[in-house]
Amino acid sequence: MPETLKLICELLTADPEGGAARVQFDQWLEFYRYLGKIDEIPEHHINHVLAYLTFDM
Repeated sequence: MPETLKLICELLTADPEGGAARVQFDQWLEFYRYLGKIDEIPEHHINHVLAYLTFDM
């Protein structure tokens, strides 16, 4: 899943090629949730990870 997320970010970024490949964090969260479901990661685990990543926002 990390490689897929990286490829998505590289495809959708407005950053120059070879750069940081940034995307909006809310978009990244949706991609993570979608890919997690495809990979059959339990929803409670996905929610736990997303809650951890957004705790200080």
